[in-house]
Amino acid sequence: VQVSLDATAIVSTSQWTSLTNGSTLTIAGGSYSLTNLSDLDGSTLFVYNGGSLALPGLTSYTESDNAFFEATGVNSTIDLSALTTLGSLQTSWSAEAISGGTLNLSKLALINQPNALVHLDVDGSGSQVNLAALTGITGAISSTLAVTNGGMLTVSLLATLTNMNVTVSGTSLLDLSALTSATASSVVLDNGGSLKNGANVFSMPGSGTGATINVPLFPASIPVSISTTGSYSGGTTFNIAAGDTLSIGDSLAGGTYTGGTTFNVGAGATVQMSGATFTGGVTFNVAAGATVDL
Repeated sequence: VQVSLDATAIVSTSQWTSLTNGSTLTIAGGSYSLTNLSDLDGSTLFVYNGGSLALPGLTSYTESDNAFFEATGVNSTIDLSALTTLGSLQTSWSAEAISGGTLNLSKLALINQPNALVHLDVDGSGSQVNLAALTGITGAISSTLAVTNGGMLTVSLLATLTNMNVTVSGTSLLDLSALTSATASSVVLDNGGSLKNGANVFSMPGSGTGATINVPLFPASIPVSISTTGSYSGGTTFNIAAGDTLSIGDSLAGGTYTGGTTFNVGAGATVQMSGATFTGGVTFNVAAGATVDL
């Protein structure tokens, strides 16, 4: 079943109680609160053009065929603040806020879906996904979490990540201060993306001359990759915290380090710098138990 509503629609919705099995509900403008719709299993929600959808009766959801919840565009909103439980997902489920959209999942406590791909995507200035109650995310291998181009993801209680590839880029900041366990998961910081752990916020400067760049211990010692093509010189110093697992650059581009750049690598840290170019006397001070792979 394909249902599409916009600001001009005149339709009674009070009798709607279920929309299931691969159906799609599209809101292309206007504001709708479907108070009696309590069963959405297997279906997709798509809101755009400033539309608003609230489902105050939806407390649980199960996906069966590559479903997604997406709010796209300024003032486009999906309010699923009553949703507390995800059933056993089967293939793939995406939750997305794009180009200024808002998705409210503020009471969802756990995403534990080892057999399904989970994709969380917040892209664009003003875009927001609220997962304030979420304590853990487990997806099938290759699941993703992306916060990009100024988008904001609220996960203030998130303690565990499993099988999640996390990307933060384009001036977005991701606060993982509550994270205590990261299994088969990693973070990529790209193009100005920032990662917060308590009072420490880290973003790789695009370049540096005589700078001091402190790389803090990342939450749960999650492996972090930093993409950079910048030039660092003039006595720039990198202080890499003990216990970090850090990749700077990749095989194609890893930055250029010249003119007395110094790396102080803390005890037990692992640093990989594939693709980096070193000239003019670069110094590595490597503490006990730390490794550096150039």
